Amino acid sequence: MKNPLLTNAGLTYYRRLSQSLSRLLGTHVLSKLDREFLSEVIRRDREVLGRIENWVPPRLIEDSIFRYGVNPNVEKLLNSQLDSDCTHADLLAYFGRKMKGPCRYLELGVSVGKTLWQILNTCGPCDCWGFDIEELTPVLKQHFVQQSREEWPSPENSIKKAPSSISRFIHPDSGSKITYISADIFDARAWQLLANGRFNLVLSDALHTPEALDFEWQQMTTLNIFDPNEVVIMWDDLDGNMRDWFDRKSESIASHLHVGRERVGLHLVNGWLGNAEFPHRLGFALKTPAPNL
Repeated sequence: MKNPLLTNAGLTYYRRLSQSLSRLLGTHVLSKLDREFLSEVIRRDREVLGRIENWVPPRLIEDSIFRYGVNPNVEKLLNSQLDSDCTHADLLAYFGRKMKGPCRYLELGVSVGKTLWQILNTCGPCDCWGFDIEELTPVLKQHFVQQSREEWPSPENSIKKAPSSISRFIHPDSGSKITYISADIFDARAWQLLANGRFNLVLSDALHTPEALDFEWQQMTTLNIFDPNEVVIMWDDLDGNMRDWFDRKSESIASHLHVGRERVGLHLVNGWLGNAEFPHRLGFALKTPAPNL
């Protein structure tokens, strides 16, 4: 007999129950935030998402390298409207708006750009950087004004055969600046572009393997990419051996950020499809006035 927790319905039920219990007990990250401020951020994010009708135009998936990170079973749900329940993007925008200084956002694994779009608008004007093996989706590109583009050969062992690149844009409506790196996550040359970036808001949502997470963290720390005074880091989809990686690394993460171990933790929060799928297991590291995890 199949374990019901291994089905989507069973997993959704189990995670929603766990999520509800932690919120009831006051241990969930959402229980510790300014609810009125969070509600305003969610309202703003929903308005921003409503400006784009179709996130997956014709040929986008077919002409991609990794389907822009969109699994076939969720592709048809990407254009669905979200309710007012908090998603991981809402949480990012909340922390981005709460920063003492201007938001400097780095997203590893941009996919079709729904999260990047919310941050650059809701936290704008801000400085947003995206890093993905795919090119910037035309859905977002049509809203930007390109300033420059530089290319270099992709690594020989990469599945990305076209040249890698860094492109710079501005978004006139929000005043945000967007820098987009199209490269393999293991491309050390691409990572050099992030050195001393002073990012205070970071989302890791690229290649979901422990090896990729390890490489990312090594690059982040070696290249000193974080703002030394305040930073929020979020890791998406920490399941299986990726959760094991996070559990092993938590002490090291806290030590590098010079925060207590209670500032690094795991929580179940809705992902980009909201209540249309099971809550995502997110990893957090907070170096802000925000509450402990």
